[in-house]
Amino acid sequence: MIKRILVTSLLMVLSTLPGFGQAPEGIDGIKRAVLLSPIGADGIFRGGKQWVQMLPGHGQLNYGNRFGDNWDILALSNGNTSQHRMIELGEYDWTDKFDAPYIKPARRLKAGETRSISVNTSGTRAPDGKTYGNSTVENQSKAAVKDESGTETVDDYQPYVAARKGYMYLFRVVDPEVDQYFLIRVDDVERGEKLYISFKKIDAPKTPIL
Repeated sequence: MIKRILVTSLLMVLSTLPGFGQAPEGIDGIKRAVLLSPIGADGIFRGGKQWVQMLPGHGQLNYGNRFGDNWDILALSNGNTSQHRMIELGEYDWTDKFDAPYIKPARRLKAGETRSISVNTSGTRAPDGKTYGNSTVENQSKAAVKDESGTETVDDYQPYVAARKGYMYLFRVVDPEVDQYFLIRVDDVERGEKLYISFKKIDAPKTPIL
């Protein structure tokens, strides 16, 4: 079944670990949070989805969506003026050395345009040969933009990323008021229940010269 979801800002609740805001020894600026799934692994509904906000009023990172076999999904809040993007960097610890690449922001919507996301969890075949229900989050989720006339075009926006234990992610928070990068590490995952993350604001990588 294909669900059509209009991307809007979601009302979330934040739950923090003891010591939230304290950095590990030798590493400055790292914060930690625990995000709780609104529906437990037992299928019982527990309330609103959970989120952490990178900057006051900007850049929500949400947890709790489930698409087929994918239960632990990170999602970006998005409005008509935001251009947020997030990418997976790989399996790293905070003490490792790695590059934080430049991220091209999502296309800013024009007046009268709306962006929608279609999520496919059907039994038909995805590009990787699996059914959409057990394929990757990237295959399951597709975006489109509709203008004032109703004309719809494919968009490369991807608000969903699978949360993997031990992996680092780069989140660019960008809208008309801010443009900031954050490193996010998934420290632990309790499947369908909790997500333990740590995150830190970093300097923006250099824009590539074309």
